[in-house]
Amino acid sequence: MRMKSSFRILSLLLATAIASFAGEIQKGATVQVKADSIWFQKVKELSHWQRIKKSGDSKALEAYQQKEMGERDAWQFGNQLGVKIISYDAATNQVHVKMLTPGRMLGTDWFLDADALVK
Repeated sequence: MRMKSSFRILSLLLATAIASFAGEIQKGATVQVKADSIWFQKVKELSHWQRIKKSGDSKALEAYQQKEMGERDAWQFGNQLGVKIISYDAATNQVHVKMLTPGRMLGTDWFLDADALVK
């Protein structure tokens, strides 16, 4: 009996933790993106960047970032900027966002690693 009760409590705590974690990034939410984050025009470039970053090869990561930014397929902004979440894919840790910060990029769509969001 005691084991069943403990299992139920553990299950409830786990479900609550998962729900609160998943609830952090929600479609339609307005959030800030950390300064100096890498913003991508296309999801495939973000996916490639994430693979290189995960590999731990800092030279390859820097080279890829410079290549993508040079081709204007990726951008890096020096300030923290506001965005609206269009979608979030927890499996890939990717967010699709719309720029809310006034300026020439207002209303543009971007793909970011979810770790770039201010929590």
